[in-house]
Amino acid sequence: MAHVDYRVLGAVPLEIYRQTKDSRYRDLGLGLADALWEHTTPDGITAEARYWIDDMYMIPLVQVEAFRNTGDAKYIDRAALAMSAYLDKLQQPNRLFFMVRIPIFTGAAEMVGWRLAQPSCCDPFQRPIGVPPKVDPLLMRVFC
Repeated sequence: MAHVDYRVLGAVPLEIYRQTKDSRYRDLGLGLADALWEHTTPDGITAEARYWIDDMYMIPLVQVEAFRNTGDAKYIDRAALAMSAYLDKLQQPNRLFFMVRIPIFTGAAEMVGWRLAQPSCCDPFQRPIGVPPKVDPLLMRVFC
């Protein structure tokens, strides 16, 4: 079964498309971005979500690249919704992130995933998607 580790590769052909305008790369990348959302959970995120900390990078990356290439808000909304769900589940009161697979806490460096989900052309706090991202304002100043 394909999963996030496979689908993240869609970011590469989308970047190639952005530079070359060769539609074969757009179609390949968008196919992977859309396949990630073929099956969703009741809360609307991809059923491929494992709630592993590295998914906070991979899921938004391919969706943001799809948004950058199409301008279709569904992609940036998917990225923001997934990040919000991950923050709710993994971020602890001490602002660190619990690693589900390995019982340790990791620092805010994983917030680079959020930075990817906020390209300069789109402020996620201005997008009315129904679930505002729960990002600490201090971390937003550091990573954005």
